[in-house]
Amino acid sequence: MRSFVQVSILGVVAGGVYALLAFGIVLIHRVSGVLNFAHATLAMTCTWCFFYLSDQDSGLGIPTPAGLLGTVALGFVFGYVLNRVLFVRMANEAVTKVLATLWVAGLLAQALFPVVQGVVPAQLATTLPPVNVKIAGAGVALQQLAVVVLAVAVALVAHLVLKKTMAGVATRASAQNAPVAELMGVDTLKVTSIAWGVAVASAAAAGALVVPFTYLDLGSLADSLLRAIAASLLAGLVDLRLAVGAALFIGWAEAQLLALGPPFSGAASLIVSVIVLAVLLVGPDRFVLSRYEKLGPA
Repeated sequence: MRSFVQVSILGVVAGGVYALLAFGIVLIHRVSGVLNFAHATLAMTCTWCFFYLSDQDSGLGIPTPAGLLGTVALGFVFGYVLNRVLFVRMANEAVTKVLATLWVAGLLAQALFPVVQGVVPAQLATTLPPVNVKIAGAGVALQQLAVVVLAVAVALVAHLVLKKTMAGVATRASAQNAPVAELMGVDTLKVTSIAWGVAVASAAAAGALVVPFTYLDLGSLADSLLRAIAASLLAGLVDLRLAVGAALFIGWAEAQLLALGPPFSGAASLIVSVIVLAVLLVGPDRFVLSRYEKLGPA
């Protein structure tokens, strides 16, 4: 039987993919005001591109590290173009943009279905060496551990960029008052499009790094999206670091419930959802939003 520490480590590692998705959701919302329900579908679209780039039988068979870099670059271009072509041209109505993300998700799923129908991909090779790292007696695949490290790293880097650089000042200005920012010479279209690009690129990385440990189909990341949205809500759709931390916590909590066995293991997702709902009802957003008003998005 695994110890509490071992289960905790495995749970945090499992929450890495939630964290990368939550990072992108919060970044897009903070910069452009859009709650992106297409995030998981965008990630899976890029992941299928990774499959066709890297698979030896059905794809180009290029080395997986090169395939991963190509997938991340494709994700950035995809997000950048999507915002520049679609969302900046829409009326500044939150509901309209949310519905547009649902439309994008449906459109991508319909476009991908004929491509992937009947395709049964082999187990994708890992980008990093297929070795296990022992942490407190728990064996963790190096690539799974890399997902957690990447999620924490991008959140910290994004925080520092937003706080310490002129690019960050421009981003915060665009998010808080776009007309005033434009009067100050900030290219708000470019700023928001780059944010979309970074967000989708991080989602693409999540999909490509995690898929070797799961299955590959159009709905592979649907459950992960729900958990990522929960983490984003816990962060008030504002704080990038808190969103990543909340996502890792959700992964930890699910692992603890699964380790308890029936009846907790069968209702792990439901129990975590109830806990998240209870925390939201208490109102952590008041603290997060008041902090945002003082410091700006981070």
